[in-house]
Amino acid sequence: MSTLRLIASLMSILFISSHHSIAQPLGPKGFDQVYSKRLDKQHNEFDFWLGNWDVTWQRWAGGDAYQPTNISQHRVFAALDGKALIEMAYEDSVVNNSKTAGFSIRYFDDNLQKWVMFQSWPGKNSTNFSSLQGTHHHKRIQLYKNGITTRPFRGHPIGTSYINRYTFSDTHPESFRWESSISLDSMETWATLSIAEGTKIPDFTSLQDDSKQWYTLGDKYNCSDSILAPLQPYLGTWSGEISYKDGKQKSKYKVERVLKPFLSNCAALGYQINYKEGKTQKEIIFVGYLTASDQWIFYTLNDRMGESHKTFFSEQMSDEVVFTKKDTLDVTSSGNLKAFSWKANQPNKQTIEGAIPDKSWSFKMELMREELD
Repeated sequence: MSTLRLIASLMSILFISSHHSIAQPLGPKGFDQVYSKRLDKQHNEFDFWLGNWDVTWQRWAGGDAYQPTNISQHRVFAALDGKALIEMAYEDSVVNNSKTAGFSIRYFDDNLQKWVMFQSWPGKNSTNFSSLQGTHHHKRIQLYKNGITTRPFRGHPIGTSYINRYTFSDTHPESFRWESSISLDSMETWATLSIAEGTKIPDFTSLQDDSKQWYTLGDKYNCSDSILAPLQPYLGTWSGEISYKDGKQKSKYKVERVLKPFLSNCAALGYQINYKEGKTQKEIIFVGYLTASDQWIFYTLNDRMGESHKTFFSEQMSDEVVFTKKDTLDVTSSGNLKAFSWKANQPNKQTIEGAIPDKSWSFKMELMREELD
């Protein structure tokens, strides 16, 4: 064997060994009911991102300068039979000695023919939720969202409309590059705000779950008890039945729901499983309080290909509340259901009801608490 062929053979062995030494990520403990090993084969442009990552960040420091800021760790895994990709992130800032946790969920929307992403990166007693959409083109994935400035930026006053763009590029099995850019002139020019470079790592032990909460930084690190207090009656592990009425047709199925504190006590994350005619129907649920708009959001995405996410809002959260569908600058929704009621006014019991009057369709879900998480 020639020297060059020997070197090539050794390099191949080293690459394969290093590649397979990085285990594919598992979902958080207790999340295995909706965890998937990979994305759907038809829409798999984000396959490269599956795994555990160290991410180094640089942020714009004025002019052409960028300042290294922090390193974060990200767990990225597929869910809902490969329909969705979930990111759970931990950031330990070396600049201001603060810690945050982040979350995103994205899927390919067949109706829009775009990737749709939702994310939440709460701060100290401050929660948020925003949405981006985009496509894969020329070996890049670019996602966009609209916004309005809340402070002066590069000579532009407060209240200026802008477009934010996320770009994934240089994607490889062990690395990727990500940029966040902003345009204040309808995409004529762009200014890069942040740059992130990811390196795949083995599973990490610094971000573990326990039986009471999902992957997070620790109870109450970012948000005090008061943020999630109104949601407490709905948290935990639940089981019961869901009844449907469609015209004269009626049906009833068993259902399970899990909803736990998340993002360092700033929100709640969970899932629901309907056991229907020998099959399971799964969905992810995110509930959080949006401090900027003073309202609660209920986000859900199910495992049925071709169906889009649904979002509902409420101006208050109590043991009896109504969530209503509406579109905002950041969040749009699909489906015919306009509203649903959510009640937990009896000990260890909750009821969810909704209807589409013009289609003579309705549902009622009655759940009993299995364990207090």
